[in-house]
Amino acid sequence: MANVLDDPWVAEAVRRFQDDYRSVIANRRVDVIGKNKSILKFGRNLDLTSGTQETIWDVGIDNETYVEDNLINRISSSSASDTQTIRVEGHYLADGGYHFVILDVPLNGQTPVGEGIVITDAYGQYGGALARNSRLANLSGTRLVGDVYVYQDTQTVTAGVPQDLTKVHAKIRGAAGLQQSNKCATTISNEDFYILTSSRVGVAKAQAAFVDFSLEVREHGGTFRERTIGNGSRDSGFNPIFEKPPYIVVPPNSDIRITGISSANTTTGIAEFNGILGALV
Repeated sequence: MANVLDDPWVAEAVRRFQDDYRSVIANRRVDVIGKNKSILKFGRNLDLTSGTQETIWDVGIDNETYVEDNLINRISSSSASDTQTIRVEGHYLADGGYHFVILDVPLNGQTPVGEGIVITDAYGQYGGALARNSRLANLSGTRLVGDVYVYQDTQTVTAGVPQDLTKVHAKIRGAAGLQQSNKCATTISNEDFYILTSSRVGVAKAQAAFVDFSLEVREHGGTFRERTIGNGSRDSGFNPIFEKPPYIVVPPNSDIRITGISSANTTTGIAEFNGILGALV
């Protein structure tokens, strides 16, 4: 198997990360080879509004309202028949940083379910509420009938559907036949850093529209800032907005997302980004 550091631009990105984030790294060692993991995130927004900046995700509102505490603690379906196990990937907040965890949570139809069962957690057993949710997936051999939501419990939930979408952090559009969330956003944990190597965007379906896309990163304690930009249209295909080195380095405890601004209403925007995860040990 080839060493990822055989790519001179990956090696350059590691050196740049070590130089630019010395205070973040402190006395920890940078490890890319041992981590041996990549991250691909993709999303679809079915209803971009003209002139409005929106995350490429499928919840139904413009952008996620990020929380700075472990407040994401409920999951439910809009269908009473859904009892599948849902894999919930995300991060909980502890000791001032985000820690990655995978939870498997059995649905109980339209009845909200609380904390999940820990399946993978390299940093200690944790089965509580989350501060970030990056992906949902149906693990069962039975397809979902309804839409599945992960959200904060401080709101009204009607027939399994949370009524305050500002407190929703991911959704599976099971009623449309999907079995996984479409959210082009993620968070980098306190123990990791990310070397982003490529990103593509496009405009789907029949809407004759143009979309200006932005790949944004918010470092810990800051605001979202553009790291690269591009545009797409119905006729231009699924285009790269970033595919050449030098690669983009994302430090620990950072949020990443792709947003789009459309030239017309009811535009479907799609996006993805890909990269290599490194560890601080």
